[in-house]
Order: sequence, then structure tokens, then C-alpha cells
Amino acid sequence: MNIGIGLWELFVVLFYIVIMAIPVIFIIWLVKTMGRIEKSLGRIEAKLEQLAQR
Repeated sequence: MNIGIGLWELFVVLFYIVIMAIPVIFIIWLVKTMGRIEKSLGRIEAKLEQLAQR
């Protein structure tokens, strides 16, 4: 009986860790993605400037 409660508590703790980790992982992914988008926009902007100069 005691082992069963221990496993259940472990499961609950892991569940809470996952819930806490999801927003952190999402924010890290968002920051990385924003960096990529910013680089892509920078390239597009440079191309548009080159076209405008011609």
C-alpha cells in the first residue's frame, strides 16, 4: 500500500514538473523562432532595398 502511494505521489510530482516546464519550453522556442523570423525579415528587407536602388 505504501509503495502504491509513493508511485502516485511521484506521478503527481512529475505531472506538475511537466506543467511547469511547458511554458518555459514554449518561451525558449518562441525566442529562437523570433530570432529566425528577424533574420529572414532582415534578408527580405535587404533584397527590397537592392531592388529599390535599381
